Amino acid sequence: MHVSLNGNDDTGEGSRAMPFRSIQRAFIAVTDNVSRYDGSAIILMDPGLYDMKGQRLSAENNLWITIRPDKGLHRDDVIIAPKIRENIRAKIRRLRFSNLTLDFSKIGLIYKEDSHWQWYDNCRWYQSEGPTVSYQGQYWPVRNVGFNGLYVTKSVAEDMLYAFTFCNLVRDSLCRNITGDVFQMGRMVVNCRADGVDGSALEHHTDLFQWWQSNENIIVYGVKATNIAGGQNFFFGGNDVSYANVAVVNVAVHNTQDRFGPPYTQFQQAHDHVLIMHVSNPGQLSFFREDGEPPYTAHNVKFVNCIFEGLSLARWGVKGLPDGVSVESCHFIRGELHGTMPSTGEIFIVDESGSCFSYEGAGVVNTIGTGQEIPGFSHPNDGAAEHGAPNRGAFAFEVVE
Repeated sequence: MHVSLNGNDDTGEGSRAMPFRSIQRAFIAVTDNVSRYDGSAIILMDPGLYDMKGQRLSAENNLWITIRPDKGLHRDDVIIAPKIRENIRAKIRRLRFSNLTLDFSKIGLIYKEDSHWQWYDNCRWYQSEGPTVSYQGQYWPVRNVGFNGLYVTKSVAEDMLYAFTFCNLVRDSLCRNITGDVFQMGRMVVNCRADGVDGSALEHHTDLFQWWQSNENIIVYGVKATNIAGGQNFFFGGNDVSYANVAVVNVAVHNTQDRFGPPYTQFQQAHDHVLIMHVSNPGQLSFFREDGEPPYTAHNVKFVNCIFEGLSLARWGVKGLPDGVSVESCHFIRGELHGTMPSTGEIFIVDESGSCFSYEGAGVVNTIGTGQEIPGFSHPNDGAAEHGAPNRGAFAFEVVE
């Protein structure tokens, strides 16, 4: 199904020789004959801006219908941008956007139906009016109530208020120049990078990772965040909620704020089977909010081989950790040392401009090869074939640029 800026919705047939003028007209053709076009592509033939209307047509397709540029066009050549700011309601059961740019200064919200799936592959999300412009009613770029299916792979969100929020999966993706939340309510975030998050640019509660509803089966792995300021690195919050079966592994956050805060990393509510391992969080203090309503409770919560600016109860001067929390081989830059085999000393994250990073400071030597041994796992540089003692903190790793 072909769409061209020089096409015609009245006389076009959707062929390359006689393309439609609008994506809306291509949707009509698809919904008129779903069985024929199931698994097909809507091909945008020309560089430029394409309007995409909110519409209430429906296609209960079983295979992905893909919107993509024609061969030879780059992701930044083809931009979906309505002529006036409005919501887009594409009622296609499985809809994939591939190799496209979407302008969320013009798109109010992509309204995904609760039971439908959307996949953004090698796409660019941005606001043409810049990240310091907020819009009335703006909460997230793509609606995903119920987490029935929102997937982002090999994509970029830049110059935006919100980045990739409420996603089932964000993989191999980059977020930069963000003024609001980055991976808000993410269920699985893997091999991603964030650079340039400024929570002071707007009167806005900014977080790198934020959850506030009851969540189960959360995985965060291989994330590097640099130049983070004015926001909470991790926020497990909400009221009367719980977090179960959560793993946050190999994550490094380079925070440029005042190291004594605020804002702070916070663990609130009920946590059950939560693993925080090889996480580097210098530059921001971390608290258990046992002073909340209800207070923080833990069952099988474990911190292993992490680097913290400080980790404590939210009540200043009160020592100890909540019941149900165990700490193994972690490094504490300041404050009370916790758990088995703790270490201390100043540590900073440097070399944040590249895809890898390194550490600097007097405390670095205390973290090298002193982490908790993990069966079947070893530091890639320790020379051990298996079962080696890893370093504490996140390992330097390659992520998407």
